[in-house]
Amino acid sequence: MPDDRCAHPAARLRRFLSFEERPGENPWLDLLRCAAIGLVLARHGHRAWIEAAGTEPKWFDFIMLNGWMGVDLFFVLSGYLIGRILLRHGTASILSGLSTYLRRRALRILPAYYAVLLATTLGAFPFYRFVSQDLGQRLLYHLAMLQDYLSSDINVVFWSLGVEMKFYLLAPFILLLAVRARTPGTLLCLLGVLVLTSTTARWGIAFERGVPVDYAAFIPLFRHPMHAVGEPLMLGVAVALLERRGMLRLRPRDAAWLLCASSAAIAGLAASHEFMARISIYDIVVQPLLIALLFAAGVAASTALSETRLPCAGAARIGARLAYTLYLTHFPLLPLSLALAGAFGGTAPVFWTGFLGLSLASALAVHYLVEKPFLAVRGR
Repeated sequence: MPDDRCAHPAARLRRFLSFEERPGENPWLDLLRCAAIGLVLARHGHRAWIEAAGTEPKWFDFIMLNGWMGVDLFFVLSGYLIGRILLRHGTASILSGLSTYLRRRALRILPAYYAVLLATTLGAFPFYRFVSQDLGQRLLYHLAMLQDYLSSDINVVFWSLGVEMKFYLLAPFILLLAVRARTPGTLLCLLGVLVLTSTTARWGIAFERGVPVDYAAFIPLFRHPMHAVGEPLMLGVAVALLERRGMLRLRPRDAAWLLCASSAAIAGLAASHEFMARISIYDIVVQPLLIALLFAAGVAASTALSETRLPCAGAARIGARLAYTLYLTHFPLLPLSLALAGAFGGTAPVFWTGFLGLSLASALAVHYLVEKPFLAVRGR
């Protein structure tokens, strides 16, 4: 490949602005990433709208409100991606390439995150308000990626970034342990233990402290801390390991059926009720594991479809590339979207047009101004 620095400036600009295909990309995984960010946008946008409108949720509303599951899908995808990255050059390179791996992960996650964190604290999002008390201290622990344990109260979506960064630090050692499993049975037992660690932790906390009475009490104990949400990350790693070992062999037709079945199961589950309207021991212990397993089945199916044509591959690729910046920027735009909807008719279509349009514009701005230049540095 010719050195990009030698290319004509106009060609370099076109390449910078484009979402061109990369070697080895799987469009089906891109499609899942689009589904993940779509679920998150649906959750936050619909919740803000029905609270403003004062309407009672029905089954369709439940699907939208349960879109927080999109974060679990992101976690499965992340676990799979990191597993593949670390296993790509064999087990000997996991530790020898550790510093390069960590630098690349930092360049992927931190610049855009820090940019949006700074913009939020400086009031760059109109009408968005957060508690300013002890802001310096809270900003420091957000910079240190501790918000999953110390409250993600500047921008609520930042909690998952704290989980991701801790997972990036642990993943090489988890894989070093897993690759030592010499037999398939040993590997499956080890993966089972790793997956169920968070399930057991949540059960133990619920046994000791009791079942929380509401969503606000549930979040800091059972949803945000890294140790409480490990199943989807570990299942993503498990898919990568089983694929590497040749233990995950699905024919394209079977993979397509599995992807459809897991998607239908997720949709049916989401439409059944608003998950966190009433907290039970099922919501704490069983439901997160079930959701993670269904999403892991979808990721496993998508890996087997890598050579199967996806008609909307181009759109899926663009959505997947913008998923991270969309995730970072959409939530503080909700107050402005509601204000604009109120000024231009106060209807749901007006709100969603404004919310999605503003979210896309801000995601593109952060992508081109911050994320993509640092990704170019990472590539070098």
